[in-house]
Amino acid sequence: MKNHDFEHRLPKQGSVHMEFKKCGKPECHCTQGVLHGPYFYLHRRVNGRQTKKYVPIALLGQTIRQTMEYRHHRQNISSALRDLKEDSHDRS
Repeated sequence: MKNHDFEHRLPKQGSVHMEFKKCGKPECHCTQGVLHGPYFYLHRRVNGRQTKKYVPIALLGQTIRQTMEYRHHRQNISSALRDLKEDSHDRS
């Protein structure tokens, strides 16, 4: 299995955002307000900085599921840590 394939299956930190864009061509319909898109991006923080990465439409559902899994795992860890902290106070 390739490392790249493995990374596509891991939970992902961040959130998916839909964006519409202007292309910059002077004669394009987007200059009249009908923008190109939608385009989807994974937004997340890396070393304290906001980053975004284009998500191909073929990977959109998978990416959304992975971000939801990440949030779910994070909530479970927070809950478990809170329970441990409460248990240690109860024993004191």
